[in-house]
Amino acid sequence: MSAKSLVQNFASTVLRGEYEEAFQMLSGEAKDDWSPDAIKEAFEDMVEYFEGAAPRLDLEFDDEFGITKLDEGTLVYVPVVSDEGSEAISGLVDHESRIVDLEFGRP
Repeated sequence: MSAKSLVQNFASTVLRGEYEEAFQMLSGEAKDDWSPDAIKEAFEDMVEYFEGAAPRLDLEFDDEFGITKLDEGTLVYVPVVSDEGSEAISGLVDHESRIVDLEFGRP
């Protein structure tokens, strides 16, 4: 699975509220930093100002910063949008196709 597909799948799982399943997609190292409850809290805090407008992923996002190759892996930016605003879930995927770091919110 490509880095982009992996992070999009993670983000989609979070949007469905399947936080335990999303947690299982993380590498062992990332699991030390995140729990299912921490993922839920970070996501809910991020979209709180959406005020009930349903968040959705923008899977057609094709910006030059959407995928960034780094020495430690590939950083993938997945926009989370609603009628009230836009945010993002970003994931760093290492060279072994594991999500090793997360960021909730626009940079």
